Amino acid sequence: MDSVTTVETMALLQEKRQQTCTARALGRMVTSDNAATVSWILSNFPEALQLMTENDYTPRFEVLLFLRDQYPSALTTSSIQHNIRWRLDCIDEATGEIDVLGWLLDNFPQLMSGMKAEMREKRPDAFFTESLF
Repeated sequence: MDSVTTVETMALLQEKRQQTCTARALGRMVTSDNAATVSWILSNFPEALQLMTENDYTPRFEVLLFLRDQYPSALTTSSIQHNIRWRLDCIDEATGEIDVLGWLLDNFPQLMSGMKAEMREKRPDAFFTESLF
């Protein structure tokens, strides 16, 4: 389902059946959808932002960019550390997660000091572990 269809469907649900479009349900959708959908959700249900920050989630890269620019409070230390850990566990050149991990480390360098040992332990073979320290 493309983002326009998703947004249109969610708007219709909100209009016709308010009880089916709860903040919790929308908060879950934020975790796996695209930036246009996340933008609509947060514009119409601002309380979904709190659900995002309270739960560890690993959004797609475009959503990370959107959140950094529009809702930087959603990118808490805890959520960024969770994203780094998750991407370390599933790093694979084919998935592009290594590029997202690099972006996270470049944009949130203050988190590096607390994660150096953990990163070395999880990925001692990775080329980036030596270059970062």
